[in-house]
Amino acid sequence: MGASKTPVPLLDKLLPSLSILGLVVGIAAILIAFSTTGSPKIAYIKSDELLQKYQGMIDAKAKFEDKAKDWQANTDTLKAEFEASLKAYEKATATLSPNERAAKEKELRAKQEEYGKYSQAINQQAEQEDKKLTEGVLAQVNAYLKVYGQKHGYDIILGANGGTVVHGSDTYDITDEVLVELNKQYAGN
Repeated sequence: MGASKTPVPLLDKLLPSLSILGLVVGIAAILIAFSTTGSPKIAYIKSDELLQKYQGMIDAKAKFEDKAKDWQANTDTLKAEFEASLKAYEKATATLSPNERAAKEKELRAKQEEYGKYSQAINQQAEQEDKKLTEGVLAQVNAYLKVYGQKHGYDIILGANGGTVVHGSDTYDITDEVLVELNKQYAGN
């Protein structure tokens, strides 16, 4: 007798087919729903353009850049202090005793380590701050798009950047009108 094979459960064999079947049934259900109620009202926005011109994003970037300038100034100060200490050490090294030299070198290593740790912490803080500001703006835009879509009777609003929409007729592009309304809402009008 040959080696016995472990039986493959029927569900494992059917699972890929069931997933595809489920997807097909889901799409068919959506199409049937739209065919009985008429055509879906669909539009798209150019996401990148919307975010670049949205005043909320512009303000968030400016706020981040102000913080980044302060962080950079602090980093530059620590770097300058270290470099000044290093130059002073190099200038005085010939006149220092071995114990003084060792103490100065220890002090220089500590300043260099402090600069490195601070610089790394600032980079992490900058990444977190950038992510937080961006996520906040995206949440505002997404919430607004949901309200806008309901108000104007859209069944679907697609994003045209990042591969979601490869091509769309300009008649379905609502980027400019959404941008105007979104900026009005942001300004408090």
